[in-house]
Formats: sequence, structure tokens, C-alpha cells
Amino acid sequence: MPRILRPREWKTADSRPIIAIDRSDVRGALLVRVVESGDFDRLSTRADPFHTTILREDAGDVVTFRLERPLRDWGYIVFVTPAEEPDRLLAKSGFMVRDRFGGLTFPLSGPRAHAAFQGAVLPSLPPAAIDVAADGSVPRRLNIVLPTLLKRHFSGGPNTALALGQVLAEHGIPVNFLSTDTGAEEDEAFLVEHLAVLTGIRNPRGAVTFSPANDYSRPATIGHTDIMLGTAWWTVQKFRHCLEALRTPRFVYLIQEYEPALYPHSMQFALAAETYRLDHLPIYNHRFLYDYFSANRIGSRAAAPPARRSPWLRRDAPQAGGDETWFDPVIDPAHFHYDEAAHDGPERKLLFYARPTVAVRNLFELGYAALAKVVGEGSFADSWRLCSMGESVGDVYLPHGKVMEELPWQDFAHYAASMRSCDVLLSLMLSPHPSYPPLEGAASGAIVVTNEFANKTAAAFARISANIIAVPPSIDDVARGLREAIARVEARDRRRAASRLSLPASWSEALAPAAKRIIEFWNRSDAARR
Repeated sequence: MPRILRPREWKTADSRPIIAIDRSDVRGALLVRVVESGDFDRLSTRADPFHTTILREDAGDVVTFRLERPLRDWGYIVFVTPAEEPDRLLAKSGFMVRDRFGGLTFPLSGPRAHAAFQGAVLPSLPPAAIDVAADGSVPRRLNIVLPTLLKRHFSGGPNTALALGQVLAEHGIPVNFLSTDTGAEEDEAFLVEHLAVLTGIRNPRGAVTFSPANDYSRPATIGHTDIMLGTAWWTVQKFRHCLEALRTPRFVYLIQEYEPALYPHSMQFALAAETYRLDHLPIYNHRFLYDYFSANRIGSRAAAPPARRSPWLRRDAPQAGGDETWFDPVIDPAHFHYDEAAHDGPERKLLFYARPTVAVRNLFELGYAALAKVVGEGSFADSWRLCSMGESVGDVYLPHGKVMEELPWQDFAHYAASMRSCDVLLSLMLSPHPSYPPLEGAASGAIVVTNEFANKTAAAFARISANIIAVPPSIDDVARGLREAIARVEARDRRRAASRLSLPASWSEALAPAAKRIIEFWNRSDAARR
């Protein structure tokens, strides 16, 4: 049995530099613990405001520490140090950096650790493990940088980035997927098959490779003529140290959200906003997002005139000005369509897209309060089944003895089947992007209750589908939207007609504007280097 140690109790008896920490017990928390001046043989935890027990296990030259219970939010760094001078300390001490996803490990030791920590490096946002080869030994590639290449994290945003890479590879561009926060699936054949199923493109003309960039002991290598493509703000921050070594320091930025709004005013907010001021070619996921950046003069839109309002669902409408572009997301009719048989019986179903902790912008508590208000009024008859999906919340109790049962998150096919079988979808998101569930629910014939935000108005949603009811983000307004949705459920012919969305049915169609811009940028940078 491991000996239980309280923080600050353990002192080294030698100068063992290697520390291993069981990642399975950690969900995060910025637990950054440097050694205290004058007492360098101490394991310094400074865990406030978090309190936990550290378990120690010895195995030869390795000391393993793990936390007795998970912490939350971010990552942590633990230093175990021998008795050395302060300026020599990190050169001999090993440390592990933990970040946002479960599998991440950054073992740093020796001169590399010392140099990294002495430089302008944030402990909770270390640079990606990427080396730039300046000798021409690496063929030119487009590096698409994602947080992860693990299938359990392949939701709408990552899948969009993966699809973009496959579409570009079909146009003959060699694509290398890099992951900054985790490794990649050990079975590369799974990734290849996932891209093929996702896009319908098999054996693209350009080579597709996968390179984890989360381990400094095995850094990924890119060429100095490569182009970088960021997919989330922290992926950009993690590869920006490479840009000055590239022939083309300008990068492509797949913007799928106004990401500073995911945080309170904080370091994360500031660093996310900073990425929009870097030199990049923006590709916006949805016109709503492009219009928001334009209206608020963000990033490349800072000096641009306001976006010209036009009937944006016209397929021949201009996509954007200059190099930038936007695209409509894919809503696959094979998965999301009106299923007559699913609604033949007397039962009616409400599905609440619930993510109370992993995405607070989904306004779980507000949605729950509005739902409870409508249930308390008696608006849901006994024939209604109330369900939630997204994050595990358990069964949630509502007035009059009703229970909102949790549907387990399984895979994409089960998710799509749940969408097709629901009559009302409650899916909120306080951001300029419409999010995928409201579009998928509307395409499945559900009456969708969602919220407005800035230029994401009820009128704009109505141009997408009459099945979408967009209301201001308040308890009373969401409750009003739910009452309207219940009243419209039996108008099945109207629901079926409104389920035919004017959105692309394939990624090749959806991403054609983005692919065109990126290919032009690729070719220009290639000509400039000759």
C-alpha cells in the first residue's frame, strides 16, 4: 500500500530527478508548484484553494505521486527538486506538465527543461513539441494543428478540422495533422477510416499523416517551408514559437467560435483574443460568426467596412472579402432527416442538450429553470418523455413528479437517432455561432428552442428553418419558446417541410470556398519561396 503524505511533508533523501504522476486521477487545476527559496529539498505543493492528499509509490529510481482525488479545470505542474542552487535547479529536476485532455504528458528534464522555464513560457500553456527542420529534409506540408487526435474527443469542431484536411488532401495538398494536447490514436488505420467515413473521400491525392506534438522527448518535425493551420486559440499559442522559423509565418486560422467568450476576463481571455491580432488567413465556420467578427471589428475585420447584409443563404452570394471566407457546416441528410415512423406513436419527446460544466455557454441552469417553469404550469402531459443528452447529469427531478432522464452518450449514430426521435429540442448557446444541435434538430423535424445572441437573431434563424424558435436568453423567454414549441408539435406536415435545410450535404461542397482560399494561399507562398 502506498504511504499517504500530506502536502509539504516529504523531503528528498537524494537527488532523484524523475517524477511520474498517474494522469488517470487528474482532471486538472492549475497546481503549479515551484520550490521555495532557501529550502530546495522540499516538494512544494501550494495547493490553495485545492486540498488533496498526495500518494507516493517508489519503484527503483522512479518516485510516483498521484492525487487522492481529481482536481478541476486546467493542468498542473509538480516539481520535485534536489538540494541545488536556484539557477541550476531546473536543469537537473524533472517535471510533468498536465493540460486540458486526459492523456497529455510533457516530460521535461535537463537543459531543455531549464531553457523552457527560463523563457517566456506559461506553465499552463507550454509550447507544442515541434522542431523546425531548416535543411529541406522534410517535404512541404500543410500542418493542421488540433488539440487532440484521440477519437473520444472527435466532436463537431474537431471533425470539421479533420474534414477540411481531407478535402485539401483530395486537392493534392500534403496534410499533416498535429496534436498539441494529447497523443494520437495508436491505430492509425482508425484515423484514416474516420476521415474517409466523415468526408466520403478515400485515398486522397495528397498524402495525409498524423504527428503527436505533445511529448518533448519525441518532438514532431516540420519543414521550414510548411504552412500552419490553427483550429483553436491555444493551438495557435502553442505553435506560434515556430512561425519565425518558417518561410511563411502567416498561418491559416479555422475560426469556429469567438473563443475569448468561453472564459471570464482572465489570462485565457487575453491570450485567446490575442490570436486574432496575429497575421493569419481567417476561415469562419458559419456566416453568423463572420458577421459577428465584422460587426465588432475583430481580428482581420478590425479595419474592414461593416459586412454588407445580403440574403446569405443564396448559394451565389459573396462569401467574404479579401482572402478570408466563411462556410456553412454540413448537416448530413443521411443522419438528420424527418423520420415519420419515429413520431407515429402517442409518446412525445423533449430532448435537452445539457452540458453544465464542459460548456457553460450552453446555459444549462437557465434552460433547466425555464423547463421547470413550464412543467410546473402543467404544459407537458403524461404522454411527454423528457430527456437530456450531452454531459452526464443523471436523472433530474422536475415539478409534479416528472423526471428528466439522462440518455447515455454513445456514438454519432445514436446521437443522430435521438435527434430524429425528438419532437422538441432545447439547445442553448450564448455565442455568435449557431452550434450544430439546433441545425441538426431542425433538419430532423424537431421544433428547436434556442437563444439569440448579437447578430444571431430570431429572423436569421428563421431564414435557416421555420422549425427554429430563437428567443432572448432569459428564463421567461425560454419558457415562452417552449410553450410555443409544444403548441406546434402536432403540425407534422409543417415540421417535415421545414426540415429541408438549404445547407450542404457533403464536406466537399461545404468546404469548397475555404479550400479555394487555402489553395490560393498555398500556391502564392510556394511561388514566393522560389
